[in-house]
Formats: sequence, C-alpha cells, structure tokens
Amino acid sequence: MKGDLTLGWLTDKESIVKEISKLYSESMDPPVFYSSGMIETFFTVSKQEIFLAVGYKDQKAVIALPLMKKGHWQNVSYSGWDNLDLIVAKNCNSALTNQFWTLLINEIRLLKLSEWNENSTVSCQNNFFALNSVDRRKCPYISIPESWDELNANLGNKLVRNIRQYGNKAKKAGISFKILEASKIDTEQKLHYLEVAFGFHSKRMSTINQSSKFISEKIYHEEVMLKSSNVYFILGRNADEELIACYYGFLNNKRLAWFNGGVDSNYLKYSIGTLLVAEMISFAMTRKMEIFDFLRGNETYKQKWTASFNRNKDVYISSKNPYWQAKMKTLVFNDLRSRIGGKKAIQLLLK
Repeated sequence: MKGDLTLGWLTDKESIVKEISKLYSESMDPPVFYSSGMIETFFTVSKQEIFLAVGYKDQKAVIALPLMKKGHWQNVSYSGWDNLDLIVAKNCNSALTNQFWTLLINEIRLLKLSEWNENSTVSCQNNFFALNSVDRRKCPYISIPESWDELNANLGNKLVRNIRQYGNKAKKAGISFKILEASKIDTEQKLHYLEVAFGFHSKRMSTINQSSKFISEKIYHEEVMLKSSNVYFILGRNADEELIACYYGFLNNKRLAWFNGGVDSNYLKYSIGTLLVAEMISFAMTRKMEIFDFLRGNETYKQKWTASFNRNKDVYISSKNPYWQAKMKTLVFNDLRSRIGGKKAIQLLLK
C-alpha cells in the first residue's frame, strides 16, 4: 500500500556505502560512527561481511541500519563507537521507525544492538517484541546554547573563572587554537596530525604507566583519516607555531564529538584541556550545533562541564515466540557472564 514502509536488504559494499552516504546527508543527527566513511573503515579493518537493512517509503530510503551476523544478528559496532542508532531521514516519523523495527524483527527474529543510544526508538517496542537491555557506558554531553552567557549560567563559578584566567594566560603566551575539518585538508596533513596526536598521547600514557587502545589501533585510525569526511582536528600551537596539542573527533550538522589525542606535557600549566573544550564549544555555537558530545567515559574533567549524559546500552530484541525469547535470554546471560561472571549475571537478570 502506498505510504507503508517496506524492508529491503543491500549486501554489496558499493551499494551499502552509496545508500548510507545519501541517507546520512538527509539526516538531522545521524550517529557519527555510521557515516559512509566509517562504514568503509569498518569494512577494511574488520574484514566482516556487512548487510544494510533499509526501510523504503514510496521506493525512497528513509531508514537504514548496518548489520552483521556472528551466529546471531547484531548492529555494526567497533571499539570506541558510541551512541549508535538508526540512520533516519529528516522526514521519517515515529510511525515509520516503529514499522521498520516490526518488519526487521519479524524477519530476523533475534537482534543484539551494541553501544546503543538509550533514547533510540527501539526502547518503545516493548509491546511488540520481547526486549531486554543492559546498561553500559555513560556518554556525557553539553547542550549548546546560543551564547557563552547562557552556558556560563549553567557552569560552576570555578570553571567559568578558569576558562577566563587560563584563556588570558595562554593568549599572553602566544598560544592559539584552530579547528580544521579533515575533508578540507589533504591526506598527508591528516596523517601527520594523527602522528602528532599519537605522540602526545603516548607520552601521557607512559607518564601514568598505562597502556592505550588508542595507540594500539593505529591502522584503524589511519583508515579513518583516509576514508571518513566527517572528521575534524583541533590544534594548539605555541608562539613559535609549534604544535602543542592535537585531538581529533567527529561531527555532523547537529553534533560535535570529541574522540582522542594529546597535549604536550610542557604546557599543562595552561590547562590546555579546558581551553580545547571551550574552543570546540565556541566552534559548535558558530555552526548552530546543538550537542557537544564527550563520548564514553565519566572522567572528573567532564563532570566539571556537565551533569547530563546518555547511556550506551546493549539491547536484545526477539520475537515473542517462546523459542526466540529463550534464545535471547541465553544470549543476554552469556554476554553478562563473560563480563561479570555467572553468579553476578544471574543476580542481575533476576532483578
């Protein structure tokens, strides 16, 4: 019937990347890790087969979800990916997303969604399917107002004072900051900035005697630089134009997400981390963005900026057929047991 949603599948890489690229550009706030470049990166580093479940209305794609199959169906996810959700066109309403979930689960019967945004429309599906969810990581965020006056009214007095004082101190020392969208710089420059970020980060980890997954996955990050256009760098330079800070992150029209990098330890007295966040917020304001996303981790410095957070969840969905409900419960238990042990897994499931 005209106006109803139909479910289709794409299985070859070229078609998947092309469809995601188009739909991503038509979405208000798509998951930053589900851009076409990030999906291409996943193809390259994981060697996994990917399927794209697509919801079509009047033969036009309005919803998509990248999936893979490892014994059971699950969304495409990778280390460090947060706030995952459907890729949804601007004109796609809740009725259509509900239809998509219905069609999808009716076809595949069992689905695990990893690092899934707790505000996703899937959380409204309890009446239609068997659903279970497990809390995972907190992802703090700042809702971006139109001006710093509005934001300062919600920040602590000490942080407001530090932004001003350290900002003045850095300015007098000739320290400056700049944000560059990776799509506007050449590949060689992107890889250079990535090496700088690795260098600063590595020295920091050595100082506190910790290992870093950021550094250990160098090939993955290089692929991100080569393939993803929704990447940005924030750079800090001293009076001699030498790099003293380098981080990278992801963005869409609505959201600026801060990922990883490092700072020259010789400049910590300027509270460079605080000034970097302030610079990114100013950038987001000028772009009329709505969210500054710290991504996963509830570190103390993030708590100084905000008390708001999204919760990543592992969401398990099955049809209400008893066989598939039993399969879902077994999957939940096995996942929990591998993380927290069998006894604690049972206790959590019985709550």
